[in-house]
Amino acid sequence: MALGVRWIGADSMTQSTSSIPLVKERLLWLMDREPELANVQLIFGPDERDSNATNIALADTVSWNREWRGIGAKRSSETYGLNLYIRVRDAGLSQREATDRAFELLSVLDNLFIDQVGLKGEIEGVDIVALRPVELLETPTTEGHAAFIDAIVDVTARI
Repeated sequence: MALGVRWIGADSMTQSTSSIPLVKERLLWLMDREPELANVQLIFGPDERDSNATNIALADTVSWNREWRGIGAKRSSETYGLNLYIRVRDAGLSQREATDRAFELLSVLDNLFIDQVGLKGEIEGVDIVALRPVELLETPTTEGHAAFIDAIVDVTARI
């Protein structure tokens, strides 16, 4: 399944035991279609191959909980958070420019995930509950300044 050429590291892997791989893949696919993210490298996993590129990575899962629905049922529900990393470190940026750009990207993602354009029809039973920013790090680099926002995408799913 060709989901885009700008993001790195995803296989078309799905497993009936969890929605996590498919949700990560589909969220990256939605981001890939977003015009405001056209110059942003999208990454499946924590890989930061190009340290001078602005990128967004969907990585580890936190607070993963799965419950079986009913006795003897083969269906379950799960809740989890996906770590999302926004990295802005373009050469020549002032700290203010890098920080502003990181928050612009967070706003684009917030709107995209709230709308869930395409996700409801793509993965039945999956809801993006929230996009929670948890940390902002501002730092100088050898070429300018950088801003990093770490956030969590809260997900509920019925599988």
